Amino acid sequence: MNPYVFIAAAIGACRYGIENELEPASSYEGYAWADPDLPTIPTSLTEARDLFRASNVGRDVLGETVHEHLAVLADEELAAFERDGADWPDEEVSQWELRRYLERV
Repeated sequence: MNPYVFIAAAIGACRYGIENELEPASSYEGYAWADPDLPTIPTSLTEARDLFRASNVGRDVLGETVHEHLAVLADEELAAFERDGADWPDEEVSQWELRRYLERV
């Protein structure tokens, strides 16, 4: 992810929380990773893209144009993944992701 987009999104999310008077969640004590009652983050690009596309907060924070552009980029990543014949891995990071993203670094 572009670091400037990340910073803008983080600042925008803070602004959104302040303007909407959102209360932060209480601190968690214990081993959160093992708690099945806590919400989880998406486990695939498909799930993340779908949640992002449906996010009114993302649309408000980033603006309609940037929000849609990032959703289309996720569509293109999924298409490349499928076009290259990659499979969802059993490991946390697939060999396809290592090849695709490390070449950009």
